Amino acid sequence: MTRSTVLRAILLTLASLTSPIAAHAQTASTGNNLAPGAPGKDAQWTNAGKVAVGTSNTLESKLWFTLQGGALTEVYYPTIDKANVQKLELIIVHGQTGTVETETRDTMSKVVADKDSLSFTQINTAKSGEYEIVKEYTVDPQRNVILIRIYFRGHLKRRENDYQVFVYYDPSLNNSGMHDTAWTRGDALLASDGDVSSALVVQDSFLDLQKAIARERIKAQAGGYTLANPNFSLMTNGFLGVSDGLTHLQESSAKSFPREIKAFDRAQDGNVVQVAEMSQPAIEREYCCQPYTLALGFGKTPEDALAASRASLKKGFDACEAEYKKGWQDYLKTVRRVKTKYQAQFDMAAMVLKAHEDKTFRGAMIASLSVPWGGGANANEPNVGGYHLVWSRDLYQVTSAFYALGDKASADRALDY
Repeated sequence: MTRSTVLRAILLTLASLTSPIAAHAQTASTGNNLAPGAPGKDAQWTNAGKVAVGTSNTLESKLWFTLQGGALTEVYYPTIDKANVQKLELIIVHGQTGTVETETRDTMSKVVADKDSLSFTQINTAKSGEYEIVKEYTVDPQRNVILIRIYFRGHLKRRENDYQVFVYYDPSLNNSGMHDTAWTRGDALLASDGDVSSALVVQDSFLDLQKAIARERIKAQAGGYTLANPNFSLMTNGFLGVSDGLTHLQESSAKSFPREIKAFDRAQDGNVVQVAEMSQPAIEREYCCQPYTLALGFGKTPEDALAASRASLKKGFDACEAEYKKGWQDYLKTVRRVKTKYQAQFDMAAMVLKAHEDKTFRGAMIASLSVPWGGGANANEPNVGGYHLVWSRDLYQVTSAFYALGDKASADRALDY
């Protein structure tokens, strides 16, 4: 047995002994059971008022993401006209008040953007002031995977075990909120509609031995700091508004903590939602904070999506981010320079326009990575619509802009298309 294997076993044991949430999760499994309530409530695309869009400046990664309202919203794959996600956000359960909160409903959100890449940080502060969530987004330029690094910062007067943190993922594969199937495989949440699949996994490795020892010293100094196991400790698959994890959390007794949720292994053919309990939150104190790293990967098959997600996690957030940023920085070197006070806005405009080009059908530049008028049941079926289409009027305007930017190659591809 290797030293890293021994370390991992020790840390997992420590986490289970020190975390009441982890102990609760061990008894919550319900075996191989199907979620009731198919097909669930109608699917609705999220607000079209996006605050950020991103993609790698490579052809190998055929994935685009959008941010709105404190959450990850539509993710497009394998072409820029196919949306696959309704929403991915966090659920926070407060141990002292019993409240169940979501980022989109119960936080105030702002986004910080890089000046020289389509890199964004969401900062979501609870309206109650009890906690802050910081989420950094990047894409693996070599794979169809988006990585999200998450810091949970609880109120300094609270302890770690005052909170439960869940990830809420609503897949809407292949432009449709219905007809998806979701299930659990080991430590991963998989979903598929037969043509497109997704895999959601969380970082499953600890720091090296030296850093782990240092963290144990911090634990003694900080008086109560506990090692967090970054694996999902409980996973469930259900149907929106009927048997999904958020619905169960909201319906369970507010007096109970940790909050109970029903763990269904599979939700078959409907508007599915996947919810997973994160490890006991690593509350940032004076010394350190252990972030979560989520990988959301896509592929033609569940195996493809899962393999890509694991490979990107193994590669690491920092390595993916550095490669991602360099791709955009290299692109900006090819566009025109303007007065200094306008350069940041000019560069962002150039990158956003560039991000709207498809990577399979070169020169196909859509109007917008969004779906306007997303209410009602218009997300149930894969109807052609929204703004993620190529409109000749918009394509003409974008092509003209590329010439003004000095990117004649992109303009020529649009004309050829």
